[in-house]
Parts: sequence; structure tokens; C-alpha cells
Amino acid sequence: MSVPGLRPRIIATPVAFHPQLNSRYGIPCLTDELSKTHSGKFLQETQKLYSDPSIRSIKDQIQAHRLPFQFVVPHQLISSRSDVQEDFLKLCPSTEQGSAYRFPTTKMLFRQPMIFYTIRIKHIRTSKVVENFMMSTYEREIAIMPHTPPAPPLAMEAFPQEYRPSTMRWIRQHRWTRPLGALKLSAAEPSPANVLSSDFRPSTTITLSLTFTPSSTLAFDTQPCEWVCLVRHYLRIRTFYSTRRMERIPTHSAARRDPFLRVREKRTEPEVREYAKMSWKRDNNCQWKIHLDVPIKVARNLLPTFLNQLSARQYAVVVRFSIKGFSHKVLELVLPLQIICYPALSRTLESPQEEGSAARDEFLPYSSSSFPRQGVTASEVNISPPSYDL
Repeated sequence: MSVPGLRPRIIATPVAFHPQLNSRYGIPCLTDELSKTHSGKFLQETQKLYSDPSIRSIKDQIQAHRLPFQFVVPHQLISSRSDVQEDFLKLCPSTEQGSAYRFPTTKMLFRQPMIFYTIRIKHIRTSKVVENFMMSTYEREIAIMPHTPPAPPLAMEAFPQEYRPSTMRWIRQHRWTRPLGALKLSAAEPSPANVLSSDFRPSTTITLSLTFTPSSTLAFDTQPCEWVCLVRHYLRIRTFYSTRRMERIPTHSAARRDPFLRVREKRTEPEVREYAKMSWKRDNNCQWKIHLDVPIKVARNLLPTFLNQLSARQYAVVVRFSIKGFSHKVLELVLPLQIICYPALSRTLESPQEEGSAARDEFLPYSSSSFPRQGVTASEVNISPPSYDL
């Protein structure tokens, strides 16, 4: 970052920078010519920097000093409204989704949605008076990828039209014959898939619980151990965007009712796995049971799950189970999946103590040390955000 106007006599003196980080996300309105955005300033800091001849350059009789500085980003935004839920204030990753839209009068660019962050130097103070000091108006956009731990499992019972953790189907030898019994399939929400995983592809595991209950004494001779089962699964990706502030987690059914809310849905290519000679166990109630572990691999360039007041990204794994040679409706489960970006195996470092906290607070209307901080990760971990394709 170039700061012109500093003269040689203050090379060894401290320079106080006051960087300010701004965020903005917005989308074009769906019903009229208006646009909806949300923006806010959520980081202000003051840092002391020292220049030396190695970072000084002279061009057209102007001395420019390239002074590197670092800053930390809060995990959570700050809202002046007391009715905003905490889930809507978590830091979102930088992203541009959907088609571009330029507002006719202001020529401002929007996407569906677009989330970006800018940083600018608000104040520069030197310990000595500098002649012809040029105030900085420099501003640039930066990419942010928040590091957040996994959230608690979703209460799927609160979203009956979005997710299906269990299902049951009758199993028949042929279409018009009597059912041999009932097959129940269930599963819990899998653990999150971490795009910062050291594996070649981020992955997680779904444990399927299968229970076969014979319908009559004639069906007790049925041997599920001889079945050949097919498990087909794919990832469902939904991006929600709204022109009115959302007050709860968006759903597909809400998007059909709400004229201000829209959703885009994508599906990954399905994967098929075949299971044969499985080790079913029979209990005292003549029920056959088994647990199947199904590995789920995802692309590393997936955008992590996020939620704010105007947009959201959600993922779900759709699992379809069938048995070869039998007549039955496919058993289908829909389970939520978190995609996170979290250096779980890396060493999180404490932020260094800044000198001159009293001088820092002199420039700020509040103390920046009261904010929760985004940790600095170890150098051996690659924390640069991937190039998102989805």
C-alpha cells in the first residue's frame, strides 16, 4: 500500500494508520425498479507502523513508502437493531452469484447475491509535522473467507418439507404379490465437510440404519443377507436471495409464497454404490437390522454454508436406496449438510499485543479489543479461499 508524501526525516518515526473495513451485500429487486442492499462498517483499528529505507521508493520527486500492516476480522457483524438474530450476523464469505445487474440511475453493480468487503485507510497521523502531507483516500476490495467452527446439528423436525431423515416402504417379490415386509431407512445429519481438509477431496460419512420387519410367518424365511442393494446419492445446492430482510432461515416452500424471496437450485452428478453380502443381524423381535456407512465426497471449491439477512447458501445430501430383483418404491432421504472452512488441524495463534493501546483508543469511538477476533492460522496451512465454481 503506497503512502505518498512522507519525507526522509520521519523514516524512523511511527505512523498511525486507521484502517476501516466495510462490507456490503445486495441484489436487484425482483418486483420493481428498486434495489436492496445492506452495508455496514464493522472494523476500525489503529496501528503503528515504522518505515525503513528498504520499503521506500522515489518517483517524480515523490517519496512513496510501502508499509505492510495486518489486521484481524471479527467473527460477527454488529447491528444497531436489537431484533436481529445472532445467526444473521455471522461473517459471510466473499462471493458473486447469479447474473449481473446494473442499476440504471446509479450504475451500481448487483448480483444475486453479491457479498464483498472493502478496506480503506481513514486516517494517517505522523509523530512529526509533515509539509504538504497528502491524505490517503485509498480503498480496495479484499476477499474474506471466515473460519468458523461447525454449527450444532439442524433440528430437521422444524423443516418437515425440506428434509426427510427417515422413510418406510413395503418390499414385494413381484409387483402384484403380497408384501414380504416393511423396510425402514433412517439416518442422522452427517458431520460437516471441511473444504480446508488435508484430503484430496473433502468428505464426510452418512450412516444408514436399515430395519426389515417381515409381514407374516411365511416371510420369516426371507434372507436379507442375500440382497444386492444400490445406494445413489447427490448433493443439492440451494442459494436464496431476498429483497426484504429475512427474519428466519429461508426454505423452498417459503420462496414459493414470498414474492420477495427467490431460490436457485443445483445438483451435483450422482454417485452409485452397490452393496452385496451384507451382515444383517436378526433380533429377538424377528427384525433384521444393519448399519451402512456411505462416504460422501464433495468438491473443494464449494462455497461454505452461510446466512445473512438478504441471502443464504444451503446444502443437502439426497440418498436413494433400492434392492435389486424386488418390487418396491425407492426409499429416499434428504439430510442437511454443512460445508465449512475451518483449519481444525492447524495451530491457531493469538493475535500479538498492539503497542500504544491508549493512542489507539484516542482515534476510536470505542475499543476494538472488545470485538471477537478472527484467529491467525499457522503458516503451514493454506488459508487462501478457493475459486468457487458453484
